[in-house]
Amino acid sequence: RDLHSFPTRRSSDLDRATADAMAERAAEIEDLCVLVHAATSGRPLVRAGAIVVVENLRAFMALNAISRGASAFVVDGDLPADGMVAAIVRDAGVPLLASVTGVFSWVRPDHLLVVDADAASIRVNPEATTVARFRNTRG
Repeated sequence: RDLHSFPTRRSSDLDRATADAMAERAAEIEDLCVLVHAATSGRPLVRAGAIVVVENLRAFMALNAISRGASAFVVDGDLPADGMVAAIVRDAGVPLLASVTGVFSWVRPDHLLVVDADAASIRVNPEATTVARFRNTRG
């Protein structure tokens, strides 16, 4: 084949694609380091029944949280519905809300949350009757 018959890309496209891939790998390595530290320090990141509220959710963190019994995920950033991480969470049967912009400005670690992924809603510090009604409907 001659050189002109091969698909070409601009170097800026390749540089951006390479930079994006490297950034994603670096984030995955960071997640693994955090998980190793948590395991060796005896301080798990997620306890059974916890609702995981994160800026970004990647595969290793999702798998770890699911294995520890997370009850739901709330993600500030975008998470493609057809992506691998969403599929992992969906297959595990754990509720997931993504693109909840600003969640860290109104949710604190000591808040009680009710996550209804079907209605795409989060209730912060709901009344006890609301929690009971939600539990009964999900039964």
